[in-house]
Order: sequence, then structure tokens, then C-alpha cells
Amino acid sequence: MKDKKSISSFLSGNSTDEQKKALHDWLIEHENSELTDEFFESAWINTYKKDIHNIDKTSIFNKVLKEVNLEEESTPLATNRALHQYKKRGVLPAFTIGLNLIIALTIGYFMSIPAEPINTQQELVQITKQTERGYRSFFTLKDGTKVTLNSESKLVYDESYGFDQRIVHLEGEAFFEVAEDITRPFKVISKNLTTVALGTAFNVRDYSDEDDASIALAKGKVKVNGTNQIPNTEKQEPFILAPTEQITVNKNDMILVKGNFDPKKLLLWKDEVIHFNDTKLSDIIKTLERWYDVNIILEGSNPDKLNLEGTGEFSRQSLESVLNTLGYTMGFSTEINQKQILIKLTNN
Repeated sequence: MKDKKSISSFLSGNSTDEQKKALHDWLIEHENSELTDEFFESAWINTYKKDIHNIDKTSIFNKVLKEVNLEEESTPLATNRALHQYKKRGVLPAFTIGLNLIIALTIGYFMSIPAEPINTQQELVQITKQTERGYRSFFTLKDGTKVTLNSESKLVYDESYGFDQRIVHLEGEAFFEVAEDITRPFKVISKNLTTVALGTAFNVRDYSDEDDASIALAKGKVKVNGTNQIPNTEKQEPFILAPTEQITVNKNDMILVKGNFDPKKLLLWKDEVIHFNDTKLSDIIKTLERWYDVNIILEGSNPDKLNLEGTGEFSRQSLESVLNTLGYTMGFSTEINQKQILIKLTNN
């Protein structure tokens, strides 16, 4: 690419891809002034032989830049070097002005193309901690918060947890011992309740198959709101709980009720102790199914009216032992076939 014939071949559209690439490299690196001058003079004449007021931006871009294969990031370097050659020799012919106009028009051409949307959001990575029936787990989050997760429960949080936020989503039951951080409140979101704490310990229970959901505070202070599952929750002031206070919501009437609880009893599950207190048989069955990973079938009339009157506690006892005790107290018999349990009501 060192003679007029090569330049003419390019301008006439007869040069090969290899010749175009060679010209591209030569324009950037070559210091010879005569052929460089001639190329830009010819480019000016070939490009602006039409009325300058009716310039076709696309053809200019294609002719002078695209066909030379000047990519976007290399275009400024090539044009700046060419201009530098003329300024260094004190030559500023008409085609130098044209070159500036080409650059301006090229920029305008790009700016006139609708920009494709750029997705600046990175895909969120979520971490899930889950326990199956018959299991409980204990783990520590990266901020130092300790979590005890009851059976058939799930805790989900973003990978960014502990950096700019401390938000977890719970299905089931968990006890939280929250690491103190006044700049980043700790938030637990379940289906029906939202709890915000700084440094405290509390229990959240919100199983999808139970009638009630609750938040019970062991120590510290928390703020509790209903979620959008609760009618008009945005108009209600949040509840502030003190130790031994709890919020309970019945999923049938969706009303939040504040009351008190006995921490020694409500939190016994953390020590593998089952505790019942005036509990309906249907709720007892759900607890036993989760605790022992079994399926229980109830046979008899009016089972919903059968409650355990008083309290019952079972510490690391076998399922058979628990069922025998409850059956004697409540009036039912059982048949156990591995993981299938049949309860027959005897007091109807």
C-alpha cells in the first residue's frame, strides 16, 4: 500500500479485504506525508463531490471509515495521527476541515441510532437453608447472627446479606439470635409477618398449613408489622415488643393480637422437646408429622372438636411412646406401619 494505484483501488472499491486492512494499519503508523496527504485529498473529493448540504451520513461513514475497517475504539487514534502529520508540516488543506466534519458526522450518525438497552442489573444469587421433616439445623450467618431452624422450614437470603442489608425470608419456624448492628437492622419476612430488630433474640413461626402465625421476643426489642396479606396493614402502626411479649395473627380473621408467653415452654423445641398446651388434635398431628417425618391419617367423626386439655411435654421420646400417652389422655388408638400412622378415635 505504497503507491497511488493502491489508493485508487481502494477509493474505486476494487481493493481486497487484505488491502483494506493494510491501508488501515498504514494510516495509523506510516510517517510518509505525500501518500497520506493524497489519500485524504482523494477521500475528500470522492466523499464531498455531492452537495455538501445534502451529505449522506451513512455513505460517509461507510466510505471513509467502515471500508477501511476502522473500529470504534481505534477511530480517534487514526484521525488524530493524520491531523498531527499536517499540523507538524504547517499544512492545513481543505480536506483537513473535511476530516473534522467526517468525524462530527460519524459521531452524529452513531448518536442518531437508538441505543439498545443495557442491563446493568446483575442476577441476584440467593442462598437457601432448608430442613426436611424430622430434622432441625443450627448455623451462623456471615454477620454473626445465629439461627436455629425447625423441621420442614426454609430460610432464604441474598448472597449480599451482611454487606448493605440483613434481610431473610422464612417459611416455617426459626429462632434468631441477632448480632448487633445499629446501621443495618435485621429483618425477617414471612408470609404474614415482618420483624425488624437490631440486636435481639426472637422466635418466628409461620407455617403455611397452620391457622396461626406468631413472633415471640426472648430478649431485646423488635418492631412487628403485618405483611400485605393483612388487610390495611399499611395504615396500622407497628407493634413494639418487649421480652416475653408476642404477636399472633389468626389467618382466618387476619387480626394481629399482642400478648405474653412463657419462653421456657414456647422455645422448648430448640432443645428437642415437644410442648403442647391446650392444643387441637389437628395441630398435634401436624407437629408430629414434621417432628418424626411420618404421615398420619385420622379416622373418626368430629376430629376438629378434640383438644388436648392442659399441657404435654415429650423430650426425645419415640413416636410410639408419644402416641400412646396422647391416646390414653385424649381417647384414641393408633396403628403404626413404618411411616404410615392411623389414629382411630374412641371417644366420639
